Amino acid sequence: MKKLLMVLMVLTACSGAEDSNSTTTNNMTNTSTNNVSTNNTNNVATNNVADAIAAGDVVINEVVASGAPDWVELVNTTNVELDLSTLYLTDDATDLTKGSVPAGTLLPANGFVVIDIADETVGFKIGGDEALFLVAADGTTILDQADWADGESPDGKSYGRIPDATGAFKTLDTPTPAQSNQDNVGVCGNDLVEGTEVCDGADLNMRTCQGEGFAGGELTCAANCAAVVTTACEVPSSDVVINELTSAGDDNIELYNKGTAAADLEGWYIGDSGFDPNDIAGTEGQRYVFPAGVTMAPSAYLVLTKDVEHTFGLGGSDALTLYTADGTVVDTVQWNGTAGVSYCRMPDGGDFQECAMATFGQAN
Repeated sequence: MKKLLMVLMVLTACSGAEDSNSTTTNNMTNTSTNNVSTNNTNNVATNNVADAIAAGDVVINEVVASGAPDWVELVNTTNVELDLSTLYLTDDATDLTKGSVPAGTLLPANGFVVIDIADETVGFKIGGDEALFLVAADGTTILDQADWADGESPDGKSYGRIPDATGAFKTLDTPTPAQSNQDNVGVCGNDLVEGTEVCDGADLNMRTCQGEGFAGGELTCAANCAAVVTTACEVPSSDVVINELTSAGDDNIELYNKGTAAADLEGWYIGDSGFDPNDIAGTEGQRYVFPAGVTMAPSAYLVLTKDVEHTFGLGGSDALTLYTADGTVVDTVQWNGTAGVSYCRMPDGGDFQECAMATFGQAN
C-alpha cells in the first residue's frame, strides 16, 4: 500500500512539472516562430519579429553620408516595437544582402533608431553620390530606399525627409539623429544667418539698401529673422506712388500719378512682403508685373484688384513695394492692422494714415 501511494505521488508531481514546462515552451515557440497574427495581444505588442515587417512599417528617414561615422536613421510608423535584426542594408541594388542590420537592433513604436554605416557595423560604407536600400528578411523585397546626388549630404549636413517618414528627401542644414527632422531652421537672435533665415540681427547676409533697389540708407533685420526691414532705406523721388490699399474684400491697390507728365509703367512691378527681389523666380507669385501699354496720365489713378490684376493677398500686417522695370524701388509702404478699411495718403500723394472710407479710383 505504501509503495502504491509513493508511485501515485511521483506520477502526480511529474504531471505538474510537465504542464508548467509545456506552457513556457509554447510561449517561447509562439514568440520566436509564430507570425504576429497567431500571437496573443501581449505578444503582438512586445514580440514582433522582423519577418512580419512590411513596406511602410520602417522608413529610411535621414542619412549622413559625409560624417564620422556615416549613419542612417530609420523611423517606425507602427504602434509596436519592431526587431530589425534580420533585415538587410545595402548600397548595391544588385546585391540586396550585402550588409545586415546589427543583431539586437530594436526600433521603438513610432520612434527612431540610428545605425552607423561602416564595415564593422553593417559591412560596407557609403559615399557622397550613393543610394541606400533597406531590405526585408527574405533578401529580395526592398522596404525603402534613399538616393542622393553628390552635394546633397555634404559635410556637417544630412539628407532627410520633411516631414518625417512621409515627406520628400532634401538637404538639411542640421542633422538630427534619433530626433524629428528640422526643415533648415536657424537660431534667430544669434547674429548668424542659418538655415532658411533671411538675416539675423547684425548679420544681413550681405544685403544692403542699395541691393534692395533703394538709393541708400540703413537696412535692418526683422525680429523673426524672416525678412529685412527697409523702412530706413532712402527711396528715389517718383511721381507714381502707392496711394491707397486695403486688406479687406478684393485687396485693392491704388497708384496715383502726382506728376505733370504721363508715366509709362510697362515692365514695372509691385510686390507684397512675400516678394524677394533677390529671389524673383522663387517668389514670382507675390508680385504683379505691368504689361505693355499701361500708362498713367497726370493726376490719374490706377486700381489693381486681387485675382484680376494681382494674385497675392494683402494681410492685416503687410507691405507693398513698387519697382521700376530695372528693379529700382520708387515707393514702399508698410502697415500693421491699419488697412482693414483703407490705408491711404492724405491728401493724394501725401502721408499715409488709416482712413475711415475707401475711395479707390478717386481722391482720398
